[in-house]
Amino acid sequence: MDRTGRRLPHGWGDAGLQLSLFVIADICYETVRGIAEGQRAEAFANANWVIDAEVATGTFFEPDLQGALLDYRWIVDVANFAYMNSHFVLTTAFLVWLYIYRNDNFYFVRNMFMVAMALALVGYALVPTAPPRLIEGYGFVDTINQYSEVNHDSALVKMFVNPYAAIPSMH
Repeated sequence: MDRTGRRLPHGWGDAGLQLSLFVIADICYETVRGIAEGQRAEAFANANWVIDAEVATGTFFEPDLQGALLDYRWIVDVANFAYMNSHFVLTTAFLVWLYIYRNDNFYFVRNMFMVAMALALVGYALVPTAPPRLIEGYGFVDTINQYSEVNHDSALVKMFVNPYAAIPSMH
C-alpha cells in the first residue's frame, strides 16, 4: 500500500465509495438546479411572499442590518466569502479532515449531511426561492455582485450555483 493509502482509515476502496456518494449528491443537486432554472417567476414570487410574511409579522429587519454593516468592508468581505464558500469548499474540507482524522465520527456526520441535502433538494424543487439580495425595492444590496465582483451570469458560476435555492439555506 502506498503512503497515501496508509493515511486512509479504510483504504482506497472506502475512500472511493465516499467520493462516489459525494458525486451522486452533486448530480442530484445539479439536476434540481436545472429544474429550478425554469422556475424563475415562481422563485421571485416565493421570495416576495417570504418578505411579505416577515413584514406582516414585524420580523423584516435584514435591509436595515445590512445597511448598518455596509460601511465595514471587512465584514462584507467575510460574509461574502462565507456565503460563496461555506457550503462547498469549507464543508468538503471539513468532511475530508473528519474522514482522515476522526473517521469513527465521519459516517454519522456524512449521513446527516446527506439527509440535510436531500431535504434541501426537495425544498429547492418544490419551492424555488430567490435570495433576498436579488429582490428589488426592499433596500437589499447584492454584495456578492457589487463587492466581490462575482459574475453570476458567467458559465463557471452557473455551473456551481442554484440562484433559486434560498430556502432552505445550506450556508
